[in-house]
Amino acid sequence: MYYLKKILQHYLFSDSTIAITILFMGIGTNILCYASQSAPMPHVYLFCMIAIFFYYTTQWNHTPTIKNSLLIGLTSGLISLIRPSDIIIVLLFALYGVTGLKDLRSRAAFLRKNFYDRTDNFFCLSSLASSIYLLENCNRPFYILFLQQ
Repeated sequence: MYYLKKILQHYLFSDSTIAITILFMGIGTNILCYASQSAPMPHVYLFCMIAIFFYYTTQWNHTPTIKNSLLIGLTSGLISLIRPSDIIIVLLFALYGVTGLKDLRSRAAFLRKNFYDRTDNFFCLSSLASSIYLLENCNRPFYILFLQQ
């Protein structure tokens, strides 16, 4: 919820709007149930990781620093460890701020410009976190890894 608050503050929502949104998230969704009674379910952890990922994606797009790249890579790796099918969240990073074909071209140019300086850290940490999962399960036959989900 902390990173949700920071994201909403970044987009200049008023404090009362942020408070009402967080209140409704706690009361109006199953997040309270998942956090208190269904702790083994990955929903709360994914909500937290995706909020962190989205926050640092917005920060990276304003100031592409190595710190933001590392945190994006780490959270995307953890997201893929929690639920491997959610690695599609990386498209949010790649397509952030794209509303049309013209934006897509400028976004591709921006990523090309910053790719070798910043996003290599993103992919390194994402690969590292994902490889931990594979190393943990390397004593099992390969087809069993996908049957567990």
